Amino acid sequence: MPTAQLYGAQAARQKALVGGMQQGQSLSPETKAKMHAQAQDFESFYIYQFLELVTPPEDKNSVMNGGPGEEMFHHQLNEEMGKTIAQRGGFGVADTVYAELVRQQEAHNAAMARANQANQYQ
Repeated sequence: MPTAQLYGAQAARQKALVGGMQQGQSLSPETKAKMHAQAQDFESFYIYQFLELVTPPEDKNSVMNGGPGEEMFHHQLNEEMGKTIAQRGGFGVADTVYAELVRQQEAHNAAMARANQANQYQ
């Protein structure tokens, strides 16, 4: 493949990744909403794992006083409690994860936009 075609194909792929964003442009509200939802899902899983460690299923003094019902639904209960805690603010993990996701994606998009501009002048 000739060099010009190779660079042209690479520039087209980069432009598709950036989605036509210009340097300095921010992410779309839809993208930010998806990132926030993913960060909140991550926090709910983090809280679920924490609850699994601090509430063993054989604890007879737990929410449902032990027994076969609690043994059967212990993990689901912790999962739902993790989701609820995360939705109500959680431990603050989602905010940190979201901010980092946005920062990294905007830096990536800016770098891709600069690369596209550099490729236009070659």
